[in-house]
Amino acid sequence: MVSSSAPMLWRVPVLRALFAILGLHLCAFAAGQTADESPPEDPLAQILESLGLPFVPPGFRERFHVGRVQPPPVRADPPPAPGFMPAEWEPAVGVFVAWPRNLTDNLLTALAANVPLQVIADEGTEDEARNWFRDRLPESRFRILSAPKNSGYPRDIGPQLVFDSAGQPYLIEQPSRGGPQFGLETSLERRDEPTLTLYDPATLDERVAPAIARQLALPVLRFGGFLTGGNFLVDGLGGAFYSDAQLDENYPIMPPAEFESAISEYLGISRPGALENFAAFGIQHLDTWMKVLDPYRILVIRPPPGHPEEAPTERNLARLEKMRTFDGRRWEILRIDTPAVSRQREWPRHIGTAAYTNSLILNDTIYVPLYGIPEDDDALETWRRAMPGYEVLGFESEEWRTFDAIHCRTRALFDPDMLRITPLEVKQSAPGKLSIRARIVSYSGAELIPSELALHWRKSDAGSFHVSHLVPEGPEHVYGAAVPELRDGKRLQYYFTAADLSGRRISAPTVAPMGGPYIYTP
Repeated sequence: MVSSSAPMLWRVPVLRALFAILGLHLCAFAAGQTADESPPEDPLAQILESLGLPFVPPGFRERFHVGRVQPPPVRADPPPAPGFMPAEWEPAVGVFVAWPRNLTDNLLTALAANVPLQVIADEGTEDEARNWFRDRLPESRFRILSAPKNSGYPRDIGPQLVFDSAGQPYLIEQPSRGGPQFGLETSLERRDEPTLTLYDPATLDERVAPAIARQLALPVLRFGGFLTGGNFLVDGLGGAFYSDAQLDENYPIMPPAEFESAISEYLGISRPGALENFAAFGIQHLDTWMKVLDPYRILVIRPPPGHPEEAPTERNLARLEKMRTFDGRRWEILRIDTPAVSRQREWPRHIGTAAYTNSLILNDTIYVPLYGIPEDDDALETWRRAMPGYEVLGFESEEWRTFDAIHCRTRALFDPDMLRITPLEVKQSAPGKLSIRARIVSYSGAELIPSELALHWRKSDAGSFHVSHLVPEGPEHVYGAAVPELRDGKRLQYYFTAADLSGRRISAPTVAPMGGPYIYTP
């Protein structure tokens, strides 16, 4: 008999967390089995009973199943030559959010002041969404996009942009089967052992990207594997970071070596960076553990001493120490203190840490989740020290979880016609001279303005920047200038500026000269 409390269960906001708990327990069961043991005859009922729920909610068994995704999705042909996936700090012309809304009113207003909101509304709710936003924002600051979906997480289900080598932008279409859960016991070494995870085979989420692509008049690139956005962080220069859960999720479709080959072939990822799962249980999305700040720096959490996340964090830091930036440098790793916080909607056997890295970098502003605890102020100060020149804004909400906050619920719509500057390796060009180069591309097709292409540089941390004109150098789209070689242990600070005839102007780094420039030390 179904308990009379079942209808109430489905109305409260713990439902998604219940799915997370279910996945957690499924993995726990798998970890306790041996290769010769069979799973329970009715694992869902057994899990629910262990949670004190002596029933399977109506419709649950029909919608979800235990196991890996089947059948394997079909991949389309890759682009002629891969280009790049934009990094989070690159030029954005919009930000995807979900309807029904899962962000606070003040955060939506702040985002709309930066770029127009791209509101992904469930089919049939478009007018409701339009009326709600029209009461609060000018119509120029939002756009309603219709798409069938189950979840409200544009980071994971929303359109990811990738460019091919010819400059053609695509939105990535990927499969979606709900949210598998992983524990620390899931690892590369255990890949072939039984793993029970929870999937929704009837999800609508994989139809989001094609629907949005039609409305934005952009072509679709079918990747054919899971590319969960919160667990796939890029530096825009061929580097990507993801936890082991990304590999495990893809394993039935493409083993790790094939996954690395696919992200190279389709997405231009030449430096894959797999890290171990870092939380005791959960979805293991890396955006709650780290943030790529720019081509040379990464921000990583610092859990409290003795917290379950401390040991895997230290092991992952050792892995990051061995990884390199696009030009062969060591990554500079910054830390942010993340105290333990408890949320009623999370699993009862694990207290996570404040997801301060689950922030959104959008053009010149950073949006940071706050948890209503004293350490929030320290987190904002850490962000401001790490990212001078950016406006750092904090947003408190009871809805933020340790595995789900602002980054999970948003995704930038990068400018398909962006003017883009990417730094290249610093080299000695002649005795006593350093060659400072960048790749500058106008993806709108507009001509660059030669007089606006400049390198700004200085040999210390203070004083005025010198300006050198950038000139074409060798390969297409490469521009450079020579500066005197460094001596006496000094370091070079520099940034680039460019403009094109479309009216776009850009600096690299984004907020230079107000913020931190690139730094080169021999």
